[in-house]
Amino acid sequence: MSRSPLEELEDRWKSWAERPPRTSPEDAARQVLARLDDGERRRAPRMWRGTWLAAAAAVLLAVAVGLFAPHLPSPQTSSPRTAEVAAPPLDDGVVLIWLDSETPLYMSFAPPPAEEGDPS
Repeated sequence: MSRSPLEELEDRWKSWAERPPRTSPEDAARQVLARLDDGERRRAPRMWRGTWLAAAAAVLLAVAVGLFAPHLPSPQTSSPRTAEVAAPPLDDGVVLIWLDSETPLYMSFAPPPAEEGDPS
């Protein structure tokens, strides 16, 4: 009986997982910690300066934008749109939605008017 590739892969995976590790967990942890300690001692001063430099640049940019950017009126204090104020009165079942300051959208939810010969 032929085995499927998936079954063969599963058997190989199980046999690989059962092998003992090459390095004990304690030795591996010691090696990782030793590498982390060496890396921190070598890179910490340069990263610290870079962090301060990036923070100073961000503060300088925020101050420059705050000082030199044109100040726009806030939406709460701005005057209402003149087109909205000048909108005509609407019939029953008609809704007016402004898509932008110049584009009104009229939607009618009223049923169509009955014709003279309609029994309804």
